[in-house]
Amino acid sequence: MKVSKLKTEVSTTELLQLFSEVADLPSLVIGGQQDSILPCRKVEAIHEHLPRSLLSLLPACGHLAHEECPRELLALLVPFVADAYSSRSLPSMAEELMMRTAI
Repeated sequence: MKVSKLKTEVSTTELLQLFSEVADLPSLVIGGQQDSILPCRKVEAIHEHLPRSLLSLLPACGHLAHEECPRELLALLVPFVADAYSSRSLPSMAEELMMRTAI
């Protein structure tokens, strides 16, 4: 499923369809508690749909965590990537993901 135009809010059904391709991969689901585009309830629904996911909600962030709270985001990403992919090389994970989501 492609998202072809910017929306102010995406339905939970659309989100779950988007993430179904990677449901069996380790995932870190991050949301901003101040996000008006992707509310916490939808972030939590994504986490519940991904059995191998971890959830983190950043209290002082909105939709753009990479701009609004980059330090907090990196503090989550670095250990997750190190732990989740320590037994597999990142290039092989990237190739697998690209094959699954090929257009």
